[in-house]
Amino acid sequence: VTVEADRCKEEHREKRLEKLRNAAAQKGVDQVVLWQNEDVSEEEQAMQLNRLKDALAGVPAIQTDELQDLQQRVLQRAQELCEKATSREETVDVEVNEEYDDSREVPEEYDEEYVDYE
Repeated sequence: VTVEADRCKEEHREKRLEKLRNAAAQKGVDQVVLWQNEDVSEEEQAMQLNRLKDALAGVPAIQTDELQDLQQRVLQRAQELCEKATSREETVDVEVNEEYDDSREVPEEYDEEYVDYE
């Protein structure tokens, strides 16, 4: 696990790193590599990179077909959970008192006769 140390203020950094180390230890990750981007000389940057390479050298490789199998299992489990999920839709009939009576007053009637001009 690589941790960017300059993502938080100096007074909170040690507390954050301790929490990350504890979380990593609970998951079986035995090495946390501190990474800093700000205020780092080229020599310190090279040292950080070497520490990271050393840490990665101790991690066993995973074949890509194992990752594909994992991806397929994740998708299959997601599909199973989706199918088992109950519908969250509910049909409800709501009675509404509606009034369509638009009373209007017609000032005068139109009484013209139809004239055929043919």
